[in-house]
Amino acid sequence: MISNLINDPIDIVYLWCDGNDPSFLREKNLALKHWGCPSSDSETGRMRYEDNDELKYSLRSVFTYLPWINHIFIISNKQTPSWLQENPQISIIDHSDIIPSELLPTFNSITIEMYIDQIPNLSEKFLLFNDDMFVNAHLPETFFFNKDKPIVRLVRDYNKWQFSSFKEAQQALSNNNISVHRKTMINSWLLYCSNHKKIEPFYILTHTIDAFTKTTFKQVLNIYPELKLFNRTPFRTSNNIQRILFQLEMQKSLGCELKIEKKLPFLAKKLPKFYKNKINCFEGTECEKTWCRIKNLNPKMFCLNSARDASPETKIASKNLLNELFPTPSIFEKLSNK
Repeated sequence: MISNLINDPIDIVYLWCDGNDPSFLREKNLALKHWGCPSSDSETGRMRYEDNDELKYSLRSVFTYLPWINHIFIISNKQTPSWLQENPQISIIDHSDIIPSELLPTFNSITIEMYIDQIPNLSEKFLLFNDDMFVNAHLPETFFFNKDKPIVRLVRDYNKWQFSSFKEAQQALSNNNISVHRKTMINSWLLYCSNHKKIEPFYILTHTIDAFTKTTFKQVLNIYPELKLFNRTPFRTSNNIQRILFQLEMQKSLGCELKIEKKLPFLAKKLPKFYKNKINCFEGTECEKTWCRIKNLNPKMFCLNSARDASPETKIASKNLLNELFPTPSIFEKLSNK
């Protein structure tokens, strides 16, 4: 059983939805029609919302490797996983419990993230997960927190994503070949640099598990009211501001330690045995190459992104990998699903 053995409790917050649920699809399609959004692009299509039981395996990873976790909150839109067993250590939080009614329904994870500090009874320290993020090694609470401050983990890509001026970054925003996700990070960087009146290094998220405190979270919201002003759309758009702005400001002015995680080294791809167990954060899209790297490198944390138009065989292979890595059912699963 998960038990918190430290003085300061640390909770987990998950963002989760079941995009296969007919009720969810109806509500999403109505919102798409109302907002005039396309229904099949990378921001609104099936890939972004489909459920392949990732949450079940993510909870298994937490149960196995983070026994000190205090409580788990799952934010969803009037949904509960069919396999989830009622447990005093898990609470389902509906969007309407924390997000203003005028912003609902929302299918934008960026919007949802702006209100996680409103979760009732959330501990001061917490970790933020997506349902496709997994813990793959025993990690102490000091991996995520330095005393009372979160540790910020970011990636700096020296080869591709460095801007020498605001103009250069703004030109990138008009480039149709740059993804919406990347543009939301550029928006964050521009706002961050404007606030500090200088060009700062351009970092990207590790896209794994991030640590926060409610205090630092609220401080960043107070510094940047734009976070809620520009993150009101029901689907992600290139005008949104990515939550990397929290990490940037936390390490800049709020006393949080910055740890720079390197992109997967070239040699790690060619000689994985020399990097086995040495990679903290790994992100990949579900495919044979990603599955092999996860098994060969054994990263401490990883994110397994859904592939666009993935075949049923790919989905089965991804689930088989997760079942191989996390075979032991957690106490959060119904007996019939174990």
